[in-house]
Amino acid sequence: MDKEVLEKINYEHVRKVDKFYRMFGGLSSSLTDYKHETIYLTIHISSRWNKDASTTAQKLAKCWKESNTELFAAKYYCVQIYSLNGDTGFVTSCPLPNNKLLNELISQFKRGIEELHELKNGIMVKGNFLQMELD
Repeated sequence: MDKEVLEKINYEHVRKVDKFYRMFGGLSSSLTDYKHETIYLTIHISSRWNKDASTTAQKLAKCWKESNTELFAAKYYCVQIYSLNGDTGFVTSCPLPNNKLLNELISQFKRGIEELHELKNGIMVKGNFLQMELD
C-alpha cells in the first residue's frame, strides 16, 4: 500500500479508535502495510494491558478491518507485538494540520517520547479472519 495512504489511514484510525486504547487500555497500534489481502500491524503494549498475544492480535486486527473501509477485503493479518517500559503514546489535536512549524514541533515531541521507550519481548502473531468467523 502506498505510504501516503498508510499515513492517512493511521492518522484517522488513531483519532477515531486507537486513542481510546492508548488512554484507557495501555496499548497502541499502527498499520504498517496492507497487501495480498493481509493487514500488517505493529502493537505496543504497556503493563496495563492484560490480554495474551493471540487475543490482542485478533482483537486489534478485527478492529482495524472493521474501522477502515480500505481494509474490508482483508482475509489475513500479521501482527508484531512489543512490550514497553513506558506509556503507549499520546493523541494530539492540530487545528491547522498544514502548519509546518506546528507539525515539526509535534514530530520532535513524538521522537522524544519514542526515545524514552525500551522495546522488549517482541512476538509475531499471524492469523486469518476466515477462521475467526468460524469460531
